[in-house]
Order: sequence, then structure tokens, then C-alpha cells
Amino acid sequence: MGLYSAKVYKPEDGGELVVGSSGFITVQSGGEIDVESGGSIDVESGGSLDIEAGGKLTEPVENGSTAASLKNYGVSVLSPTTKKVYTLAAPVAGVRKTIYCTVASTSKHAYVYSGASTIAFTTTSTQRALKFSKAVRGYVSMIAISTARWLVLNKTTSVSYTTGTTGA
Repeated sequence: MGLYSAKVYKPEDGGELVVGSSGFITVQSGGEIDVESGGSIDVESGGSLDIEAGGKLTEPVENGSTAASLKNYGVSVLSPTTKKVYTLAAPVAGVRKTIYCTVASTSKHAYVYSGASTIAFTTTSTQRALKFSKAVRGYVSMIAISTARWLVLNKTTSVSYTTGTTGA
């Protein structure tokens, strides 16, 4: 009988689970892998995360209709009925953010202020806020390129840049 070599094993110190070359972990139907707060999944250079047909990658969605502060990740859906200024949390490099305004007030605009961070199509811009036009639906999709700058990947024409902080 030959030497047995496990493809998945736990080293003596027990602090990790190793999946050897050509080994894999199967999570059966109904099973899941939870990453607790502060944990992460690290895909190293040359690694990949494959989502097969029918698979999905979900993002958290927050309702910003009542909150004045918006998370710096996931999707925020804004539904203001009056002029409203939202404050976007500081960016974390590599994190994506989408903001969708269902409809701003028919007489007032909705604003998203980024604090000390800039929001721009270019890396030289100094705008710190987004204005969602009154009575028009709009969205903006961004990625943080540093802890001080959001880079806009795409936006509707009803969203514009502004340097204001109060929505004046």
C-alpha cells in the first residue's frame, strides 16, 4: 500500500485548514461559509473567484430614505420627499458603492456629501458631493481608489458633481 497524502488537512498548530494542490472543499446544498465581522476572504495574485451560471454574488442594500448617513459599500436606495443631505462614509480602497435615488422631491434636490473625500470621474477633481436632480431618477456607481477618493465608474445625466456640503 502506498503513502497516503491528504488533500485537505489541518496542521499541528490547528490555526488553519489547508487545501492542497488539486484538493477542494464542497459546500452542499443548504450549507454556507460565514465570514464573521473583521474577517475576510483573500484571493491572492493569480487566484480567482468563479461564479458559475446561476450563481450569485450579493451586495447589502440599505434604505437611505430616513438615514442621514450612508455606508461606504453596497447599494443605497434614496427616496427623499424633501431636500435631503446624506453623508457618505469614508472610502476603503477597492470597495464599490452604488447609490440609486428613486426620485428626489419635485421642488428640491437630494445631495450625497462625501466629507473630506473627493468624488470624480478623474483623479484630479476636487468635488465632494453629488446632486441628484429634482423629480428625476438617477444612480451613480463608484469604486474607492484610496481612503480619500471615490472614482465614478458610471452615472446617469441626472446626477452632477458639486463642491457644496449643505445642498445649498
